[in-house]
Amino acid sequence: MAKTRRVINLQSLAVQYGLEDRALPEGYSIGSEVRALHNTLNEKGVTQADMIGMSHGGVIAIVFALGNRDRVRTLTLIEPPAFWLLPNHGRDTDGAREMQALVSSLRRRTIEQQHVEQFRSTLGTIHLLPHRIAS
Repeated sequence: MAKTRRVINLQSLAVQYGLEDRALPEGYSIGSEVRALHNTLNEKGVTQADMIGMSHGGVIAIVFALGNRDRVRTLTLIEPPAFWLLPNHGRDTDGAREMQALVSSLRRRTIEQQHVEQFRSTLGTIHLLPHRIAS
């Protein structure tokens, strides 16, 4: 891409703090990430971008794009987390509740092969319930 486009690779605040072994600041949120993205684009003089967001960066890119439609020419998402499927909004399933419990149980623990296998097994039990998307 760098042959035909100006490429700016941004690091999320969450990853940066983790690499520095620092706790996230109080009040940290996706909004914090979106503001940091907005500020960086302004500092770099970018008025419109083709955005690619991977994993957590995909969520940041979606939220940024929704609030800044004129600044995002294209949006590409690579494996954004599907955590919005997991919370109980009256549409969850036994599998989704099981996944929530598993993920919660792994916080601050060393992830081992058995946990990965349990995650993959649980992931296979989650079924999406059909629902309408408001137009």
